[in-house]
Amino acid sequence: MLVIVNPYASTVSDRLKNLVVYALRGSYQVEAIDTEARDHATELCREAANSGYDVVVAFGGDGTVNEAANGLIGTDTALTCLPGEEPTSTAACSGSRSTSSTPPSTC
Repeated sequence: MLVIVNPYASTVSDRLKNLVVYALRGSYQVEAIDTEARDHATELCREAANSGYDVVVAFGGDGTVNEAANGLIGTDTALTCLPGEEPTSTAACSGSRSTSSTPPSTC
């Protein structure tokens, strides 16, 4: 499992990232990587799919989820989300309904 972390998302901190990774390591082999620039999550997801990762966790906001989804298009690697900002499109990933009239651009 690869966890892609946007360290600039409003609720993401090193402490929270470490807690999430620690909890996941109880059941999974986990690697966590911070994004460093725009489109970095897309690149990381392409590499993860090519390396045989079964699942990628996008831990950030809409941009992180969107980039991760774009990097996994056409692959067998699953994507799941951990919201690191106010839930908008990340709510759509979990099946939640939005009060917005604009559909999310991801998931």
